[in-house]
Amino acid sequence: GLLGAPKMTGTLTLQYKVKGWTGQYGVDWVGKTNSYDFYVENPATSTFKLDTPNYFLHSYSVQYAGDKWSATLGVRNAEDKKPPSISQGVINRVGNAPLYSGYDYVGRTFFVNVNKSF
Repeated sequence: GLLGAPKMTGTLTLQYKVKGWTGQYGVDWVGKTNSYDFYVENPATSTFKLDTPNYFLHSYSVQYAGDKWSATLGVRNAEDKKPPSISQGVINRVGNAPLYSGYDYVGRTFFVNVNKSF
């Protein structure tokens, strides 16, 4: 895969339910990228950083569902993982990170959702 267009990505979600409770773990993965060949650069001598490592985001949540209501509490990007850095002047970036929707540019976020049926 190239910078901004990884060859491999994936999402895994695991849930465990007990009565009205649901626990969930999720991981999003963006495979490593390398654009040295595309730009005809030798990684050993290039002044540019044109590759990224595998990137993983972990998320957790717990939900309770009653008869007419539910509440969910969770955290996304639990490890506060920053997106990988690359050199400027090569592809579109957000800060020093490649512009790609699989990277988290915000950092760890917590959320609470409450639903009520009438």
